[in-house]
Amino acid sequence: MIARLASSRLVPGASRSFQTSAISRSGHGKYTTEDAVPFSFKNRGTFALKVVTYFGFGLSLPVIASAYQLSKK
Repeated sequence: MIARLASSRLVPGASRSFQTSAISRSGHGKYTTEDAVPFSFKNRGTFALKVVTYFGFGLSLPVIASAYQLSKK
């Protein structure tokens, strides 16, 4: 608070506005959620299968590895 007060009094116009105008934000066209992710989720069944496979394998790997280590004698 003190630094903000001091900077605004020492140099007029030193405080910056962090707002962006709509014109400079929309420089590359329409931006949607489909453009932000590297996969398609239009087919919900296929997407659900891929998610379950990905997380299922990732979460089961430590269990499988620990069961293998415990089974070794």
